Amino acid sequence: MEQWEQALHARLVEGFLVEARELLSAISTSVLELEHNSDAARTQTLVETAFRAAHSLKGGARIVNFTLIETLCQSLENCLSAARHGNLPFGKALVDLSIDTTDIVEKILASSTPQAPSESLQSAAKGLCHRLEALLGSTRTQEDTPPATPAVVPDEAQEPSVPSAADPQVRAGPVETVRIPAARLDELLLQAEEMIALKLTLRQHVVRLKEISSCVAQIRHDHALSMVSGKEAQHELDRSLGQLAKQVGLLRHSSEEDARLAAGKIESFINSTKALLMFPFSSITEGLSRLVHDLAREQHKEVVLRLTGETLELDRRILQSLKSPLIHLVRNCIDHGVEVPAERNAVGKPAQAHIDINVSSIGNGKVKILVRDDGRGIDTARVIASATREGIISAEDAQKMGDEEAKSLIFRSGVSSAATVTTISGRGLGMAIVAEQVENLGGSIQVDSQTGAGSRFELVIPTALASFRGIQVQVGDRFFALPTMGVRKVGLVAESDIKTVGNRETVVVDGQTIPLVSLAAILGIPTHASGIAGKRTIIVLGSGVECVAFELDKVIGEDDMLVKGLGSQLVRVRNISGATVLGNGTVVPILNVMDLLFSSGGSHANQPIRISAEASAAENVARRVLVVDDSITSRTLLKNVLESYGYVVATASDGANAMAMLQAEAFDLVSSDVEMPNVDGFELTARIRADARLNRIPVVLVTSLESAADKQKGIEAGADAYIVKSSFDQGNLLAIISKLI
Repeated sequence: MEQWEQALHARLVEGFLVEARELLSAISTSVLELEHNSDAARTQTLVETAFRAAHSLKGGARIVNFTLIETLCQSLENCLSAARHGNLPFGKALVDLSIDTTDIVEKILASSTPQAPSESLQSAAKGLCHRLEALLGSTRTQEDTPPATPAVVPDEAQEPSVPSAADPQVRAGPVETVRIPAARLDELLLQAEEMIALKLTLRQHVVRLKEISSCVAQIRHDHALSMVSGKEAQHELDRSLGQLAKQVGLLRHSSEEDARLAAGKIESFINSTKALLMFPFSSITEGLSRLVHDLAREQHKEVVLRLTGETLELDRRILQSLKSPLIHLVRNCIDHGVEVPAERNAVGKPAQAHIDINVSSIGNGKVKILVRDDGRGIDTARVIASATREGIISAEDAQKMGDEEAKSLIFRSGVSSAATVTTISGRGLGMAIVAEQVENLGGSIQVDSQTGAGSRFELVIPTALASFRGIQVQVGDRFFALPTMGVRKVGLVAESDIKTVGNRETVVVDGQTIPLVSLAAILGIPTHASGIAGKRTIIVLGSGVECVAFELDKVIGEDDMLVKGLGSQLVRVRNISGATVLGNGTVVPILNVMDLLFSSGGSHANQPIRISAEASAAENVARRVLVVDDSITSRTLLKNVLESYGYVVATASDGANAMAMLQAEAFDLVSSDVEMPNVDGFELTARIRADARLNRIPVVLVTSLESAADKQKGIEAGADAYIVKSSFDQGNLLAIISKLI
């Protein structure tokens, strides 16, 4: 193949990779909606959409010679064509096979050699093609079947007639791209071109300034002559000064006009640029239907996701940061809220549950996002028990706690109503992270729940990220900014109103007794005495129903502020979320409200939400973990990960070896595979639980077995956590271990 042909093929592959992901998303979205759709006209539209996407994907794959993808799409297209013509019912079987097809195609595209996939991918694709053909069965008609000889999944021995997979242009994955309407780009370009006129105007100012400079030089010369020439020279000086005053006046007038012109154009330019970053909420919900489908199927539940207001546009950076909290909320609804069909039927509910996400504008640059389910609601008794067990609240506080306070506990790190820990839930971190991420965006989150009727989460967030309303404060000799979204109240309190409760200062604000904490002490900054005798300046920060009053030196004022990142060197700084530049050019840190609440040790737990790589190894040095796995690769991987976080790690090759080590040495936790020779992970867990000396050791099962039955077997054996290798993430493992020990 000639060099120009290789370059052309590389460009075609790059374009296909981008298009393929859009087409796969169209197929998934359409078939998932079809699964629960009852409107005949809508069904026909969705089938047509999925069919056309499969057909386009097949054609694109043929152009770039991705034969395996072409074959899969042909088989799927045949089934969709039959459904399109009413010859094949669109049921759960076709939905599952369509989703499985998109999964395999995505894996092929993500592989290093999509033109010549691995043997395992080829085998999986062949099996899927056979299943699709079996489903189609006798319904295939001459119209549905292409006249050409059906494509055959290539054997491993076949060599592709395309450039080598070693070609980095072919192997590299696509760069993230976004599609922008051409009209927006044209508008932006036009305004950019108008900046040229502004540039020329400013250049003219330079010329005028040069003229003034020359005039001033002449004045200096004339003034020198006036000292010796008398009145005539003085007259010349007056004339020169008059000319200078006129020039300065003209320059001032034109500068003011140009400044107004520039301000208008720049403001328009900025707004147009911001518009490029505005995307519909639906851009982050495309994968949610698939997530709901997969989680519901895994837990043997029937759940439908319903979206309204998804066309509302938000800053893309807001959307990207909102994606993770949204996924956490949906997972939480399915795992904790939605009941299995039998349980729903027993209480008079339809077997099919609903999760609703509604997005609406509430003005002032903010939107409200409601996430609600019709499940069992929040089990406040379990939540309170978990918070008490974790030491977040005392047993005395637990007895006096009302429902509203109990519901807000779910946003505390370590609190969970799950009976066991899985990769979906149970660590008590998910909702705490949701609250932190939402508030880091300058937003807020509230929860409401009714037993038997479901839960409702309300998020209020800004539509754009670039600027926010902030309050500038002074602590000692330092200046800081606080987002107004997290500020409940600002004012002075009398010394006589401050009471000591449980060795801590408290103050009554709006009838509620809340902790009073020195902001200087939290930030480690020397402070000054209050400027008003007998008074203290406080700012009350809050999240949900929880509030803490912080004492500081001075509240300077409120203003619009521009958010600046801390840079790649400072990924995570405790109590700081960013920085802003004041009007006088001073750079001040933006304080993180959630971090301050946790750091205060007030009504919030004083433990961190995340497990960071910088966590002190000294905290884990006495913690010993036994990793059990018959694969030396898996043992080495887990050992290296845990040791890098300061744990002392020993390894065993099977359950029998592990039991011998547990009898001889002391360990704080066991991480075990399930499928091992001699004694497997289930049996090892059961033996540990049966041993009076070992039964308090936490056991985490890390396995490739991901069926609900296997997870239940692990739970029944006594495992404290169950992690599936296919979704393994070291952050999950570290968070689970940190919680358990």
